Amino acid sequence: MQLGLIIKDIRRKLQKIRHLPRGSNMRIIEIERFSNRYPKAG
Repeated sequence: MQLGLIIKDIRRKLQKIRHLPRGSNMRIIEIERFSNRYPKAG
C-alpha cells in the first residue's frame, strides 16, 4: 500500500466526520470503523 494514498483517504474521512453534527451516532461509528481499518493511525 502507498502511504500517500492512505493519508489522502484518512484526510477525506476526517473531513466527512467533521461535517456531521457533533455528538451524532454516525460520527462515532465512522471513527470506530476508521480505527479498525487503520489501527496504526490511531
